[in-house]
Amino acid sequence: MHLDTITKSIGWALIILAFLNFTDFIRLDPLSTMCFSLTAVAFTITDLLETNANKNGKPFKYRKRKEVLYFLGVFSFIAIPYIKIPWDQFIIGKLSNFSTLLSIGLVFVIMGIKQKQIISDTMQAKVNEIVNEQIREYSDNQLPKLVDELMDMDLIKQVVDEKIRARQTDNESKQNTLD
Repeated sequence: MHLDTITKSIGWALIILAFLNFTDFIRLDPLSTMCFSLTAVAFTITDLLETNANKNGKPFKYRKRKEVLYFLGVFSFIAIPYIKIPWDQFIIGKLSNFSTLLSIGLVFVIMGIKQKQIISDTMQAKVNEIVNEQIREYSDNQLPKLVDELMDMDLIKQVVDEKIRARQTDNESKQNTLD
């Protein structure tokens, strides 16, 4: 099984978990919700780093940071809910709200960055298409004309050279006659 399949499977499982919690088939406690929100922040920051690295053409730039964030994200929803810490409900609510809003905000930032890159790539592709079309059109229409003109110029040069040689020969003949 590939990592992308595992990642998608976890994503779908969390989506199902959200619906089960929403419909009261299961009841997630606030601590678990906070941990999932912290995971979302860690994964979203990882995506932001990856987007930035790819935009700059350096896909491995933040590798260690991303590994730490992946670990913290997974640790947040797998281990933290089971650590025996007397969590204050106010703190849990504050952290949960903060991490939810932060991750949603970061998702919008990432979407904006990616959209800007898509627009930039699309515009660059359009410019390349126009330039290539102009080159094709020039080579199809103008280049043959230039070649013909150059060949005509070569023909003119030959005629001029012949005239010069004929004049030189004529001048030499006259010179010989005078001598």
